[in-house]
Amino acid sequence: MPDFLRPVDRLVTPEGVAPRASRDLLRAIVCGERYVVSRSLLHFERIERPAGELDQRIRNAVKLAARTRAPYNNPGLDIHWSTRHALVWSWDQDRLQQMGLKPGAWIRPEPMMTAYRDLEDGFHLRQLRDGYEGFVIQNQDLVASRFWRHEPSVLDLEMFQRSCRTTHDDASRQSLDSLSLLRAETEKWASRLTPLQISLIGLLVLGVPLLYQAGIYLRLNLELQGSRQELTAVVQESATQFEALRTYQNNLAQLEEYSDVLNLVHPLLPAAELAETAQTIGGELSRFRVTQNGVEAELRAPDSSDPAEIVRLVEASQSMTGVSISRTRAQNMWAITAELETPAVIDGNSR
Repeated sequence: MPDFLRPVDRLVTPEGVAPRASRDLLRAIVCGERYVVSRSLLHFERIERPAGELDQRIRNAVKLAARTRAPYNNPGLDIHWSTRHALVWSWDQDRLQQMGLKPGAWIRPEPMMTAYRDLEDGFHLRQLRDGYEGFVIQNQDLVASRFWRHEPSVLDLEMFQRSCRTTHDDASRQSLDSLSLLRAETEKWASRLTPLQISLIGLLVLGVPLLYQAGIYLRLNLELQGSRQELTAVVQESATQFEALRTYQNNLAQLEEYSDVLNLVHPLLPAAELAETAQTIGGELSRFRVTQNGVEAELRAPDSSDPAEIVRLVEASQSMTGVSISRTRAQNMWAITAELETPAVIDGNSR
């Protein structure tokens, strides 16, 4: 679990409750505050679980037995269900309230902060903050636990191990299924939730799907807006192309009308011939203009072109008469002026 989702742990020792860091205030409000009670303030009991399904009747029976065995007048209990037993940690509720803990505070025994199931079977001794704990693991379950304020002697350890010897007939008992264990832990966890945490969980459960749907809606809107922009651009481009085509058709019709009235060839014919000439010599037609008396053009030729060849190709045009060709001030640029030939002359030459 990420650290920002973990509850804030505050250690409770015989000296008092450890202060909470100022930076953990927000996390304590959102995720809760957990009081870790040191081993010196705890009492451990291992109670056999009655046979049958782990229902409310068995829970109440084990809780009553745990209160009876606890060495306190007003014990607080933390019950953990193993496969065949109930592991009960108890503490003096009145003493913790005198230290400042409120009734119903989230209390976690210090030894349970370590996973006993990860340890090998047998006797273990470990040093805690305020003393030493000796405990025995059997079949991955905690069998017994004892606390010493000072390091125990060899005799203390031997007496403890002899006192907590257990028989091995537990295997004949029906173990608690994983679903019942999960249900018991879930109910214990749910009982610790505050109204604020319940509201935050509800907001999270409802808010995440709503945010997901809002994200999908926003993405679809952005895609729709992008498609509309692309469609608008296509329409505008099509309109521009259509307008250019219509302008070309109008100009073409006007030129054809002028050609018929003036009895001259279509002005685009010499333009096509000059463009073909430029392509033949590897140059380009830089400018072409229709004048009242004919046409004017500028042709750019490559450096390696032969001027005589350019003159021959231009003068061989059938759509122009009175062709005049000369160099301009620009390098490799030729100026061409000519009059338009009549259609009758072109038809006669073609025959």
